[in-house]
Amino acid sequence: MQAQDRQKQIQKKSVFISCIVPVFNEQGTIEAFLDALQQCLASLSDRFEIIVVDDGSKDKTLAKALSFAENRSVKVIGLSRNFGKEIALTAGLEHCKGDVAIMMDADFQHPIETLPHFFAKMGRRF
Repeated sequence: MQAQDRQKQIQKKSVFISCIVPVFNEQGTIEAFLDALQQCLASLSDRFEIIVVDDGSKDKTLAKALSFAENRSVKVIGLSRNFGKEIALTAGLEHCKGDVAIMMDADFQHPIETLPHFFAKMGRRF
């Protein structure tokens, strides 16, 4: 039993997960989304980063993301204007350092609770 627990701990620490979140005018959901995502990723791996790419929001999305990022595994990239989701994702991919990169929308369109199933399908148990 202890050997299995040790193996799970080794596996949990072995993968660095990068999660890229493009945002545009998401001030109403950004904090709740980042909190839920951070909790889920922490349950999957000891090593993760969340990269929020603000795509020129006109509301308080960028300020809320920056505030959330203080003392957390969250990085924020602010684009100078709205370039579109694909450019925001590309910026996130260029800055991520993980072994695996996941792209998710901040409006809960991509259910966070599916991440453990996603990793199980990849053939890795965390």
